[in-house]
Amino acid sequence: MSLKSDIQTAVLKTLQTGNAIGNSGISIQGPKVFGIEGQQTALKSMLEPYEIALLYVLAKDYYSGAGYIVDAGCLFGISTFALAAGIRQNADCAKIDLPIQSFDLFEVNPPYDKFAAEFHTFGPTSNALGTFLKFNAANLDLLSPHQGDFLNWKWKADAPVEIIFNDLSKTVGLNNHMFQQFVSRLIPGKGFFFQQDYVHFAEWWIAASMEYFADSFEELGYYYGATKLYRLKESGIPGAAEFNLRDLSFDTIEGLLKRAMERAPVTVREALQTALGMFYVDSGKFDLALQTVMPMKLNQERMEELMNAEVPEHENFARILPSNRRKVIEYAKNRTPNAG
Repeated sequence: MSLKSDIQTAVLKTLQTGNAIGNSGISIQGPKVFGIEGQQTALKSMLEPYEIALLYVLAKDYYSGAGYIVDAGCLFGISTFALAAGIRQNADCAKIDLPIQSFDLFEVNPPYDKFAAEFHTFGPTSNALGTFLKFNAANLDLLSPHQGDFLNWKWKADAPVEIIFNDLSKTVGLNNHMFQQFVSRLIPGKGFFFQQDYVHFAEWWIAASMEYFADSFEELGYYYGATKLYRLKESGIPGAAEFNLRDLSFDTIEGLLKRAMERAPVTVREALQTALGMFYVDSGKFDLALQTVMPMKLNQERMEELMNAEVPEHENFARILPSNRRKVIEYAKNRTPNAG
C-alpha cells in the first residue's frame, strides 16, 4: 500500500469506534461539538472529525520526534489535544522538549463570537487562551502556546519542523510568513504539511502556493471539511524562505489555480472554481468572477450527482459548494475584495 492509502486507512479505522476518535480521549457529541476526556463541558471547533482524526493519526503513527510540530491556528485547542494524544500513544517517538508549538491570537471576533458562545471571555480582548489551557491542562508538558500576531513569530533556523497543522493562513501575508519561517524548516522526506483551508473559496492563495511548489510535495489526499495533506519530498523546498506570492503576476496565479483545478477530483475541482472566482474578486475583476461562478450548475439534480460522485466520502466536498458559490457572487456583486 502507498503512504496515502496507509494514512487514509488509519484515519477511517480511527473513526469506526462509535462516537470516539480512536483512543484519543475525544468524542463526537454533535456537529462541531466534541467531548474532551476529563472535562465536564464539551468543546466547540470548526474542524471536522476527519481532520481531528488525521492529526491524531499523524502524531501517533508517523511522528518520529526528529522535529517540532507547528500547531498554527489552534484557538480553543482541539487540534492541540489530538496531537498530544497521538504523541502519548507513539511508542517510537523520540522525546524532545515541548514538541507541540501552538500559535494563535486566542481572540474571538465576529462572526465567530456567536459560534464560540461561552468558550471565551467577552469584552475588549475576547481572550480564548484560558479555554485552551483548561482543555489542554493535562498536555502542558508537551506544548508551548504562543499568543499574538503570527507575523511577529520567527522560527529558529536550526530547529527542524516535522508536522505543520496550518489553519492560520487567512491572508496572503500570513501565507507568505508560513512558507518563509516554517515550511522552509520542514524536514525533507519526513515533514508533513496539513493545509486546513485548501478546499475553501476564500483562501485561494493556499491552492496557488501549493501548486507553485507542486514538485516539492507528495500529495496525500483530501479530508472533509477543507484539508489537503502533503509530505515534503527528499529534494526539499528550494525558495520557500524567500517566497512571496505577491511577487507573482496575475496571469501566473491564475494559471496555478487553473492547473490545480485540472488535477483535482470532481468536488474539489468545483470548490477550486469558487476559489478562482474569489481570486478574480480580490484582483478587482468582478465581472470575470461572476462569469466564473454563475454558470456552476448546483441545482438539486446536480447536487445529488456530486454527493454520489465516485470519490471516497472523506474526499467529497459537494455540500460546501452552494455556500461557496453564493458567497463569491455576493462579494463580486458588492465589489468587495477580501484578500487581506
